[in-house]
Amino acid sequence: MKIKNKFPNISRFITDKENASYILLSVLILIAIVFITVDLGINLGKLREKNNQTQAVEQEITFWQKQTDKHDNFRDAYFRLALLEYRIGDFNKSKDYTEKALSIDPNFKQGIDFEKILSGN
Repeated sequence: MKIKNKFPNISRFITDKENASYILLSVLILIAIVFITVDLGINLGKLREKNNQTQAVEQEITFWQKQTDKHDNFRDAYFRLALLEYRIGDFNKSKDYTEKALSIDPNFKQGIDFEKILSGN
């Protein structure tokens, strides 16, 4: 009599009703991990982009501040500083720079219009 070698039946683990909930839970966790990883990558990219933009604005602010140090009556430099400070959210500095630009040229239309925008904040 010959003894047949029988392969173990591993397919039962997948179809077994007791293990189905564990398998479903594992699949859902893996899907959630994938979505979270993708979302994290997108958010990190946006954060890097925002940091790069903020750094560029700060460099431009430094440039224009140097210009105002050299040329005290440079209306456009003060106005540019007002716009840049507004862009990064420092409304008090923006208002101060706008007032300085308007003190140099009280008829500066863009400055007058921007001052109206600032008074709304």
